[in-house]
Amino acid sequence: MALIPGTTPTHTLNLSIDTGTIRKLRITYEQLGRTVIEKTEKEASMSGKKIEVTLTQEDTLKFYKNQKVKVQLRALTASGTVVSHKPIVLDVDEVLNKEVLV
Repeated sequence: MALIPGTTPTHTLNLSIDTGTIRKLRITYEQLGRTVIEKTEKEASMSGKKIEVTLTQEDTLKFYKNQKVKVQLRALTASGTVVSHKPIVLDVDEVLNKEVLV
């Protein structure tokens, strides 16, 4: 899967648990060993066993072209259990115009 800077992609994560049990959520986007973006439960849409998070143009313009981005979710459930998954790796494509369109 590729990410194009300056776009507003929505990433969908399917979980093995019901999102109604989630008390805290962190979705981390890391590139070159540093956290570039971190989204919380307030910035995500959760329903059933699915979480969706949409990045802004400003978010995606923070990524360097031709460098991989790792995405990982961690969540704290009502019972105190913390769940996560193996990082998802995204390729970052090139964008020629870096203007934020409004």
